[in-house]
Amino acid sequence: MTHVSITPVRVPAALAGPDAADFLAVAELLNAQQQEFWGNDDFHAPARAQLAGRGSTATRRRELLAARMGADPDAAIVGVAQLNLPLTDNLHTGTVNVVVAPGARRQGVGTELFRAAANLAAVSGPEQADGRNRPSGQRTRRF
Repeated sequence: MTHVSITPVRVPAALAGPDAADFLAVAELLNAQQQEFWGNDDFHAPARAQLAGRGSTATRRRELLAARMGADPDAAIVGVAQLNLPLTDNLHTGTVNVVVAPGARRQGVGTELFRAAANLAAVSGPEQADGRNRPSGQRTRRF
């Protein structure tokens, strides 16, 4: 298994600054996943729209984690985990969405992203996880 590094992605205040590069890469990866899943761009969300909805609120904690192959912090982002935790009700639940670029699949990226998201969620105390997968291969179907 190739070394996978997982780092948090900060939701920037604006898309124009240098601190927005990781967020823009994540937005692109999420759009590619939607296109792959649905076979069209009906659910394409411009980075500006994603920026408006990805930050935490008073009722919901949202986190983004990025995966890179190797230890180079400037390596391309090949996967993302979105963690969504309620803060006011249903505190025993939470959702995690893991997306891995096609060229990085079957190399442990998704496993490491889910593990990191689960560890991050554990400090908040959710007791229930909901998981779904897209059966793109035999090993995924057995999941």
